[in-house]
Amino acid sequence: LPSVVLPLTPVRGGLAASYVVDGEPFVGVVDTGSPFLLVDGTCGEVSRGRWGCYPRLARPGPQGSLNDASIEGFGGQETLVEWRRGRVELGGSSTLKLEPAVFGVVRSLQRRGGEAAIYLGLIKHRQPIIRPTFLEQCDARALRVDLRYPDARTLEVSTRRDFVSPDADAVPLVDLRRLGAPVEPYAGVVRSVVVNGETVRLKRPAVAVIDTGTTGLTISDSLLGDGFGGTDELPLPGAAIRHVDVELETESGASVTLGADAR
Repeated sequence: LPSVVLPLTPVRGGLAASYVVDGEPFVGVVDTGSPFLLVDGTCGEVSRGRWGCYPRLARPGPQGSLNDASIEGFGGQETLVEWRRGRVELGGSSTLKLEPAVFGVVRSLQRRGGEAAIYLGLIKHRQPIIRPTFLEQCDARALRVDLRYPDARTLEVSTRRDFVSPDADAVPLVDLRRLGAPVEPYAGVVRSVVVNGETVRLKRPAVAVIDTGTTGLTISDSLLGDGFGGTDELPLPGAAIRHVDVELETESGASVTLGADAR
């Protein structure tokens, strides 16, 4: 199948897509900051079951438990994930089907602040020690999260064509696996950071990760300070930050600016 388009619906500040795993319907936040397709196996612990319910009974044939579990951390939660192999379907009339596919069943979670959620991870590339990613298994060539129309937001996954034309001036991605990252998030080189109208004097290279699974902007401790009291580069406590502009460099040397305001 060349591509599949999934409508996105708002879920507590995020955007979610629907999919079917082993015949059961599920919902997950589209997340360019994680690599795995997850389903809810708590059956009510996460937002009263709004994400679906994967039963605990084992399934015969190519579906079944891999006898493997792990603790996976996300921005607002730490989850116990049981790894399984089964049938995954995305889309309506044009359906992307994978069987057998490796996916994770969330069996329990512990919140660390923020909202708990189930994620449809959209990072493709990984280190060899990491489990197979969802996009790797469906052999995706490109993806597009279209947010232009509030009433018609979509996720499109293509297995045959690119969405960015060769003559487009795009932001090149940096593979953070070279620096030890377990997966390759969608990261671009930062040209400048402007906080409350003042340009931050960066002393080191910086990157920005585009993560659809979060809301707003997050600044790393290395720039903001372990106690959020500021650093030599950014001498402001976190509570004093009102607006941030992050400027990314394109292939031609131009720039794209992303902005965020404090709540």
